[in-house]
Amino acid sequence: QSYTKKVKNDTKMLERIDGISESAAQVATLLLLSQATWQTLAPSKCVQTYGMAKVSPMMHFISEGTGTVALSWAIAAYLIFFRKFDPLAAIGLGLVGTIYHNAKALVDGTPRTLDFPPAGQWISLSIKLVVSFYILTESSYALIFTKIFALFGILSGAKLALSPQNAARDWGSHISSDPSVECLIRVLGQNVVGFAVFIGCLALEVSPTRALGISVLPSLLSNIHLSFLSAIYDRAGVNKDAILAWMLTGVLLMGVLVADK
Repeated sequence: QSYTKKVKNDTKMLERIDGISESAAQVATLLLLSQATWQTLAPSKCVQTYGMAKVSPMMHFISEGTGTVALSWAIAAYLIFFRKFDPLAAIGLGLVGTIYHNAKALVDGTPRTLDFPPAGQWISLSIKLVVSFYILTESSYALIFTKIFALFGILSGAKLALSPQNAARDWGSHISSDPSVECLIRVLGQNVVGFAVFIGCLALEVSPTRALGISVLPSLLSNIHLSFLSAIYDRAGVNKDAILAWMLTGVLLMGVLVADK
């Protein structure tokens, strides 16, 4: 009887932890969705709020791209935690955020305006459309394509975050030494890595709540580096108090989310 009682108590404890993790995932999703929507719709205003008063057209474009990556991440999470979608289907639908950014840039002539070749936008758009198509048509190749896409995202995002000048050159853009542009490319990179880690974890059948918690880690580590071990935020005039607030929120949510069984 004592053993049975212990099993019941352990089961209740696990159910309580699961409930807390699910609630934390929903809170994290809503925070991400609100920030992503704002940055997608008002990229310049978002940048100014973080302390960078003068926003160039290139900064506007990069900020919008960062917002749409976060929007794809948030849409996928929303479909999983609020609408109970299959994780792969949620990824396929979530990619609409970044697909929108690439398509918009090609339609409104952003590459010509900012003096970089459109090939990178076409390549990025094509890859996302193919991955989304294979997922949403439930192709037998969907899982392997998703894993490859996640790996590509981690590698390309890491290069953006760690070597922004070289990453920009890969896409045909030669950015200046403007610390604000460099800062925004690094932030874009950390978002790309975070979303790719989320995709990769889901493709590897990690529980969605834990996957979301793990995906916060790249941004957290990047912000620790940029805030305390690098002068880039100071040179770009970033309000580090706002960054610190997000970091503390991320630590709290990540701790709860990764505790999911």
